[in-house]
Amino acid sequence: MINETKCESYLPSLVSVIIPCFNAEATVAETIVSVLKNARPEINLEIIAVDDCSSDDTLGVLNNFNSKLKIISLKQNAGVSNARNIGIDAANGDFIAFCDADDLWEDDKLAQQIPLFNDPEVGLVCSSGITFQGDRKIPGKQLNNRAYKRGWVYFELLQKNFIGTSTVVVRSEVLRKMKFNSNIRYSEDFDLWLRISKEWKVDFVEEKLIKYRISDTQASRNWKAMHESRIKIINYHLQNVASKKLRRKILAGAAYGYAMEFWDVRDFRGGRTWFLRSLKNDVGNFGAWARFFATLVPKFITLKLLELKNKS
Repeated sequence: MINETKCESYLPSLVSVIIPCFNAEATVAETIVSVLKNARPEINLEIIAVDDCSSDDTLGVLNNFNSKLKIISLKQNAGVSNARNIGIDAANGDFIAFCDADDLWEDDKLAQQIPLFNDPEVGLVCSSGITFQGDRKIPGKQLNNRAYKRGWVYFELLQKNFIGTSTVVVRSEVLRKMKFNSNIRYSEDFDLWLRISKEWKVDFVEEKLIKYRISDTQASRNWKAMHESRIKIINYHLQNVASKKLRRKILAGAAYGYAMEFWDVRDFRGGRTWFLRSLKNDVGNFGAWARFFATLVPKFITLKLLELKNKS
């Protein structure tokens, strides 16, 4: 679908940045500071912090930035999807960006992303990023740049979600029409990116513009629930795929992506099942075969081989 948007070269007068917050007193100040550094003469910021009925002093931390934020304090916990949707409804920007309350932006994130919207068919721009824990960068977790696709990427996204929520900038007119589905508890962002990519082009910046903070309390660590939700989302969208060959490719790519998530956290037993499911739909994936067989040997041997590979 080609969207009829006024074609002109411009930078926005205002970018609304939505930060959903729940018990984020330890991290949200650093997050806000990193976002504020993105202000430019040509990029004005509207930062909307939605406190999702935190039980700690998150609201007190936000109030320290009172003159620089629009603070929405919810009286009942609504969940991250509803919190983001409330932020979308309150946003006045030409574009809307998201940043989780424990993630960090690079200083030039928006300056690199906004010019890509000069293509009137682009509705969403994302970027690469790194993961960290404390002061330590965690290698091997960020996406390889080859995983990113630009243009009409709906079918590629079905195979692998390469869009991280804290990297995203979206035209506000897009999010006025489609929001996060609050009935989906996990991977609700994946569902939204798929719906957007059916109607708009996607673009990306290769530079690592985001730092994702890893913690043991993150919802994304509930692997089983995450996978079950993604499978439901993919199966729903497969009705839009006429080709049996392409459906098998999508199922193989999705299963391989899930397997690699297990692999990255060294849960080889969990990954084995998903590598096998991927291979059932794509027997020619030699990388999946190699990792599948690696999951069959004692774990300490696989870990040693990976250690040697990282040193080489």
